[in-house]
Formats: sequence, structure tokens, C-alpha cells
Amino acid sequence: MRRQALEQGWFEQLIRDYLLDNPQTARVILEPDPDKPARLAALERQRLDAYEATLDEQGLAELIAHTQELMAEQARPNDPETLALLPRLRRTDLEQRLNFPTVEPLQAAGRELLFREEDCRGICYLRLSFDCASLPEDLLACLNLFGSIVTEIGTTRLDYMRFQGD
Repeated sequence: MRRQALEQGWFEQLIRDYLLDNPQTARVILEPDPDKPARLAALERQRLDAYEATLDEQGLAELIAHTQELMAEQARPNDPETLALLPRLRRTDLEQRLNFPTVEPLQAAGRELLFREEDCRGICYLRLSFDCASLPEDLLACLNLFGSIVTEIGTTRLDYMRFQGD
């Protein structure tokens, strides 16, 4: 599969089949609902009114007292002992030298690749970039969707789990 991807234009063919030459279309239009905030506020008011109706005089007084305690606690500044518990970062904690990753240009299947080695604890990460200058403007919106699903779909021979593993 890797050889196919590098030497036979496998990704290019996927883009051609599933983006460029794909006759399927979907148009999704999202329109804001200007009445939604008012509806949500009304639902919240109904919920609170229903809860308040279950309280007797003593329960209501306790709720008011508890709310006032919380508001007072939130308004009170933290004491020095509490602030001392917070971790602090000093300039001496920071590295003095910037560590830029080194990138090596490599050739594979007649294409230039930029390779960078990282300590990934044995996990292989691959980031691919393609020149999309020839992609028609109306298809540019599809690129993000294609990039999201390309690793989560299978093929006619492999389900997506096998596809990811091979």
C-alpha cells in the first residue's frame, strides 16, 4: 500500500475520484436563529420557576442565603496562602535557546519530501501537503472534508481499520 501511495499516484487518484470527478453534491446552509437566545432564556426561566414552586418558605430562604454566600465568596480576593499554592514560572525555568526542528529534503517517486524526525514514542505521524493550485475554486471547500475522512474510510479490499494499519 505504501509503495502504491508513493509510486503509483494513489492519493492523487483518490482526490481525482472522490473530489474532482465525483458527481455527488451536498449543499448545507446554516442560518442563525435570531429567536433562539430568547427561547433558551424562556426555557431556563420556566425551569427555575418550576423549581421555585417546589420550595417552601424555609427552602427559599436557604437558597437565597446560599446564593449570597457564594456571591460573597466569589467577590473575596484570595489570601496569600492560597495564592502561594499556585505554581509559578520564572524566566530561569525557560530554555535560553530556541530549538528549531531540522528538516531534510528527500526524493521519493520523483517528488520532493521534507522529512523531520521527532521523538513520538514509537508512533508514526504523517503529514501530507498537496499543491491544490489546479483545483477549481468551487471544490476548495471539499478539501477539508476529504482530508478528514480519507483516513476513516476503507477500500473495496480493506475495511478502514486494515486500511489504517497497512
